[in-house]
Amino acid sequence: MTERSQIATSFLPLPGSAPVEWVIEP
Repeated sequence: MTERSQIATSFLPLPGSAPVEWVIEP
């Protein structure tokens, strides 16, 4: 799950700004 966290941070400025976006684009 750590890898997905890093990817989410890459797509979003904060890993809690929009969890739905990183879910749609993993």
